[in-house]
Amino acid sequence: MGPLLRDIINKYNNASLNLRIEGTKYIEDILKANGNKIKWDSNELGEFVAVSYDGGNHPEYASNVYSTVYSINFNEDTEEVYLETEDTQEYSIDSITTEELCDLCSFISCHIEDFGLKDVD
Repeated sequence: MGPLLRDIINKYNNASLNLRIEGTKYIEDILKANGNKIKWDSNELGEFVAVSYDGGNHPEYASNVYSTVYSINFNEDTEEVYLETEDTQEYSIDSITTEELCDLCSFISCHIEDFGLKDVD
């Protein structure tokens, strides 16, 4: 591998890590500011968010590659963010890709007013 490609890969990895850290922080902050849960009706909105699904604690259920997200929850006891999807009620945000996390952040940000949420900086 040449030095230019190695440099690009290193920059991509650093950017990806920073996106994951800041995206997760944004979602945690917005959840904490809004009662620890954001729920929406995809049919009413006319759009939906889907994330890759690996089966969670039940890999035998991983036949559905993508799972529609219905809500996002912050669990104060574990201090973790979970997604409620069509396949499970507690799918860790750590299980989705960085790109999916960015899509989720954009989705929430675009619908702040629709959801009646307080925005965070």
